[in-house]
Amino acid sequence: MDSMKSYIRTLDKEKLIDFFMSQLGEQTVKIPVSIFEAKLSSLELIVKYLKEEREWSNKKIALTILRTPQNVWITYRNACRKHPGKLKIKTSQYDLPIDIFDNKLSMLEGVVMHLRKTLSNEQTAKLLHRSPKTITTVYNRGRKKDNFESNKD
Repeated sequence: MDSMKSYIRTLDKEKLIDFFMSQLGEQTVKIPVSIFEAKLSSLELIVKYLKEEREWSNKKIALTILRTPQNVWITYRNACRKHPGKLKIKTSQYDLPIDIFDNKLSMLEGVVMHLRKTLSNEQTAKLLHRSPKTITTVYNRGRKKDNFESNKD
C-alpha cells in the first residue's frame, strides 16, 4: 500500500488522471474535432457533444470539465437555441482527450494548446474553423496563463 502511495505522489496531473482512469476501467473520452464546424463557442460545442452524443448528465459534464451543473445547463440551453440540429461527427487523428480542460484555461485555449503541440498555427486554424490570427491570440494567452501557473510553484 505504501509503495502505491509513493508511486501516485510521483505522477504529474496528466499521468495521475490516466492512472485513475485505468484503475476505473474507463477509456479517455475523445471530443471529435469535427464539431468545431458548428458556429458555437468551444464550451457550447463540448457541452452539446457530451450531452447529446455521450448522453451524459449535467452533473457528470460539470465534474469532468470543472464547471457547475447550472453553468452546464445554461450553456446547453443556449447551444440548442443557436444550433438546434445535431453536430457533425467525424473521427480524426486530432480528436481531443477530455482531460485537456481545466480551470486555468478557457475551453478554446485548452483545445489550441493541445493541438499546437503537433500542428502549426495555420493547420490548427483550419481544423477549428477559426482565423489564424485568432489562434495566435488564443495560443499566446494560454501560454501566458501556463507560464504564470508554472512560476507560482
